[in-house]
Amino acid sequence: MFNGSLYRIALATPIIALLSLCTEGCFSGNVATLTLVNRSSNEIKSCVVRLNAAEVNFGSLTVGEKTSRTLQVRTDGSYDLAVQFANGKRLHQQLGYVTSGFNFADTVEIHDDRAELTAHKVSN
Repeated sequence: MFNGSLYRIALATPIIALLSLCTEGCFSGNVATLTLVNRSSNEIKSCVVRLNAAEVNFGSLTVGEKTSRTLQVRTDGSYDLAVQFANGKRLHQQLGYVTSGFNFADTVEIHDDRAELTAHKVSN
């Protein structure tokens, strides 16, 4: 019986270690809080932001309006913005950088022809 218990412990130890690594890397509790500010001359009809596998729809923003959403940070990546303005124009841009193991608070201002990262705060 004693040998059987040792065998099960020896077998379980690598499995537990592997699950710990996956849990830490795959399901980290780190987040990016992203604030968008509409600095364009048009209403934003829709804005979708992707960060790796995470996707958040910010919806519409009037001129001057700002709104925030939170995205999970699981791996390194950048924000992929897809903006549809009320006048029919579109803006697609990648910007910023996040990495797992840290929390981020970023502000992006959306202009008529570009998006600009204006604040970037990192914490753990």
